[in-house]
Amino acid sequence: MKILILGGTRFLGRAFVEEALNRGHEVTLFNRGTNKEIFPDVEQLIGDRDDDVSSLENRKWDMVIDTCGFSPHHIRNVGEVLKDNIKHYTFISSLSVYKDWIPHHIKEDYKLLPEPPSDKVKAVENGEISPYEYYGALKVLCEKEAENYWPGRVLHVRAGLLSGMFDYTDRLPYWVQRVEKGGKVLVPGRKDRPVQFVDIKDV
Repeated sequence: MKILILGGTRFLGRAFVEEALNRGHEVTLFNRGTNKEIFPDVEQLIGDRDDDVSSLENRKWDMVIDTCGFSPHHIRNVGEVLKDNIKHYTFISSLSVYKDWIPHHIKEDYKLLPEPPSDKVKAVENGEISPYEYYGALKVLCEKEAENYWPGRVLHVRAGLLSGMFDYTDRLPYWVQRVEKGGKVLVPGRKDRPVQFVDIKDV
């Protein structure tokens, strides 16, 4: 199968690339080219989700795995080029799309966050504010954009807290290393709100 992976050289995307190659798929990467040395034998198309996706033009793939869509314009820019040139689109969304503190054992139709104000979305698209300020709500919009371009051909993966090899966030290693040092550990949150990590290999 011919697979296009958007991103693919940092954390979760890197795991997808390795798994796809191990299964014998033909992989192409699209990213900014900042880590080209990681997969030197894999075709890498250089561009930017914000303003230059021209390297994707006139190409066809069986599926796309999008690991780095944080704003609806990221999906639109790719969608305008790939709309009729792919069979399936897998979007790595987030558990953060759900409203309120998420209860245990929710189903996928649990209520979502409301859309952010249009002026804030525009500010994100213009690079004036970080997409992380409205992370979950923007992921909701990203999902909708993907459905607009590929209705019935999208898988939204609403992953929780990820951990594993090459985790640049340090969200799990920090706690392991801190506990190893011993002594009292200051921990945020509430005892009745457990946190579960998901290994990227399981995703």
